[in-house]
Amino acid sequence: MAATGQVDGAAWVAGALRASGLQGAAFAAAQKRIALVATARRHRGAKAVSDANTKWDQLSSRFKNSWIGVVILALIAVAAVFAQFSGLITKIWEGPPPAADLRRIEPEITPLEKFSDKVTTVGSDTIYPVGATFKFALVHNGAGEEAINIGGLDVRVDGFDADAACPFSLTGDRIFGAGEAPLRVFTVHMADGKVSSVQYKPAPDERMKRGKSNNLLDTEDAPPLRLRKTGDETEAIKVTFIADDAGRYRLGLSVRYANRDGRKTATIPSATICKPRE
Repeated sequence: MAATGQVDGAAWVAGALRASGLQGAAFAAAQKRIALVATARRHRGAKAVSDANTKWDQLSSRFKNSWIGVVILALIAVAAVFAQFSGLITKIWEGPPPAADLRRIEPEITPLEKFSDKVTTVGSDTIYPVGATFKFALVHNGAGEEAINIGGLDVRVDGFDADAACPFSLTGDRIFGAGEAPLRVFTVHMADGKVSSVQYKPAPDERMKRGKSNNLLDTEDAPPLRLRKTGDETEAIKVTFIADDAGRYRLGLSVRYANRDGRKTATIPSATICKPRE
């Protein structure tokens, strides 16, 4: 279209000159003058475009080489990186998930079957004749994926009074008889205010294992206990205390374990056991 317009314009100018009546040298001079004007106009248009391009190149170069330009480019790059890794940055800021831990231990404490009718309440304390049984479970709380290593199940003697009187009396024909043991059953005999012996029955069809330590897991051939989030995340335990000598005991248990945060101890509330003198 532009080329066609230029041709039509030149033809129109030539026709106008012929119509003007100019002849000879005057016609040639007018035609040359018009040609020079057209050439000048075309040159000014190209130069204007060239000048515009030159100014843009100068502006772009000045932007790239200026501190403001560098700062703006750097900010754009940082924003792009931040957007790409925002999820990772959030995780790092929030830190790792909480470590796996034991749930709160709430024991069920029951009297020995042979002496269940002699249980006595004095004030806010319940006194169990001769002994008592603690039933509880060690349970993974489901936080984190790591296992919890149980390092010890310790007998805790919170109190002992060899001269204390019991609020009940026992006849001589009462004896303690043990039934068939479920999984992880401990029978702990107390004397002189401390553990005198431990019997551990891992399962009904396994032989009795023995120990003498306050740590009930410190018995012969005792495997380590480990709680995981899934599968065997619960360990049901039964501990029966029996007082072999007269006196009043205040007995409890402590669970030593380790998780990602280090070593910890969970305390199981204690109970009062009393054996009267014969």
